[in-house]
Amino acid sequence: MTDMLGNRRINLCSAERQVPSKHRVFLWIALAVMVSTRLALILLIDVQPTSDMGWYYGRAIDLLETGRYAENGISTAYWPVGYAAFLAGVMALAGSSVLVGQLANLVLSIACMLLLYRLCIRHFGDYRVAAIAACLFAVYPNHMGYSLGLYTEPLFTTLMLLMWLQIKPSTPKWRLIFAGIFAGLATLVKTQMLLLAPLLSFVLSLRNWNQQSGMLALRQSLLVTFFMVMTISPWTVRNYIELGAFIPVSTNGGMSLLAGNNPSMTFDLRTDYNDSDEMIHQVKFSVADQVAADQRARTAAWRWIRDNPVTFISLMPKKFIRFWLPDGESEWNIQRGFAAYEKWKFEFRSVRVVNQIYYFGLLACFVFSLYYCVRLNDPQTLAPPLTILFFTILSLVFSGQSRYHAPLMPLIIGYAAWALARFRFVRQL
Repeated sequence: MTDMLGNRRINLCSAERQVPSKHRVFLWIALAVMVSTRLALILLIDVQPTSDMGWYYGRAIDLLETGRYAENGISTAYWPVGYAAFLAGVMALAGSSVLVGQLANLVLSIACMLLLYRLCIRHFGDYRVAAIAACLFAVYPNHMGYSLGLYTEPLFTTLMLLMWLQIKPSTPKWRLIFAGIFAGLATLVKTQMLLLAPLLSFVLSLRNWNQQSGMLALRQSLLVTFFMVMTISPWTVRNYIELGAFIPVSTNGGMSLLAGNNPSMTFDLRTDYNDSDEMIHQVKFSVADQVAADQRARTAAWRWIRDNPVTFISLMPKKFIRFWLPDGESEWNIQRGFAAYEKWKFEFRSVRVVNQIYYFGLLACFVFSLYYCVRLNDPQTLAPPLTILFFTILSLVFSGQSRYHAPLMPLIIGYAAWALARFRFVRQL
């Protein structure tokens, strides 16, 4: 079965070349389901942005009205600027309403589906797998819920997949330049791409494990990294001018680290982080003092980790469980932002249960497919699991919030689609 996977990924079989239109029908069906379900939710459920979503919406309005990324009139870089700038851009074109942001995220979700479809064709060499993945993505309940919130995940996932599809062994330089630009834009949405992009571009550039291939991959990765840095550099310069310090992207790293590593963190699986500990209060965070406060928080977090290594390590299983076990976090935004939530609580809770079962099914298919799809002698098969491992390790160090696995779901779904395609009745499609 492994040889069959390799042959399909490298060369599409003649039957698939002859009948791709049959599988494109399923893509069109998936697109119709995605648009109709998400649009219906957007129009029927009035969800106002709260918490993170409210913060980004407020910053987008500030950018639109004043041209400044500021909080209460004070320049900030607390959270990355990318999504707020994206919102400001679409609002400048279509109006400064929550609905405009929701529709923009719907468009990004459609883009994610199309990119997932192309990624499955490239990675598995099978139109059938691509069509199944698109359908699985379309009916994923948690992703439907994401259409109601001004989340950063649709934009970040789209940019990550755009970067991914530009890179392969012996890629033309112009595609690597675009990959670097997409990586830079993704970094401005979520800072972790600053570390992921060089690693991912190197693995995607490897043809095999020899010195010649390794040197080519290194050159390609350096080119991608260079243009990523060039893309974020104007924002870094802005931060130096406004905040008086070298801040590549944002100033929330220290607070995020401390929220997941402090004396109030316990083994209680109901919580994934704690930002009410006395250590956090002692940091005395304020927008005006955010650079120094970020450093104080980072220092305090690493001091706690150094003084409590056993506790730090023993919390990792809990963070792993919190990162991977629960799903359906999009309901949280509805709970806080939908005035009639209590009236429809049973229905929302029921959908959450259905989503959890569906999610477990995707994970089971993903784990099954890893055994057959990952080959250590083929670097191209390692890119998806290494990306998943990267985000998992970050969750073990910081905090295991389930929302942070959302950008990985297209990869999970792609592998789940491959597993489902092994069933006899699916092969006949």
